[in-house]
Amino acid sequence: MSKGREPEDADDSDDGDDGDESESRTLFLIGDVEEKTVKSVITGLFRLAEVDLLKPIYLVVNTYGGEVDEAFALYDAMQFCPAPVRTIGLGKVMSAGCLILAAGQKGHRMLGEYSRLMYHAGWDNVGGDIVQQETKLHEFKRTERLYDSLLATETGHTLEEVEALYKPHRLDRYMDASEALAFGFVDKLIRRKGSA
Repeated sequence: MSKGREPEDADDSDDGDDGDESESRTLFLIGDVEEKTVKSVITGLFRLAEVDLLKPIYLVVNTYGGEVDEAFALYDAMQFCPAPVRTIGLGKVMSAGCLILAAGQKGHRMLGEYSRLMYHAGWDNVGGDIVQQETKLHEFKRTERLYDSLLATETGHTLEEVEALYKPHRLDRYMDASEALAFGFVDKLIRRKGSA
């Protein structure tokens, strides 16, 4: 995507003068979902919303995942941002990236035709004495349930259906673009120009 252009597959209903075309409305979450990257995306969301509350912001996601707390921070920012945030998954959208992709504006969540998703149970290296282990395990389970609940809301599934993606063996669950579309992570696929 070149600067100042929106994705070709996007269907904006605003046909009026968009003003300054030099301001790109596309942000990128490429790489790990970690503090520095998420800070940059959140800052961009609110800066672009200040410029125009009504014009969509596009968030391109290509990640192996990362920190769950940073994913929650970006999720909250996307919900709070006054401008619509439309998501585009390209390449790999894994782990924490699944929630971010699914959190985009309904009807405008897109995924590249040759992209894939991977969703899995959370994991942590629980160490320390027995009391610390119990505390960490309790927090881990609470966080995993919250993450799954949010994903259930965004995809239109029940919590049990989301948990079934990785249970009973807690294995990674890979999906191609068509499977991700069918499950409700996205609303449409971006196909090669000229294909149906």
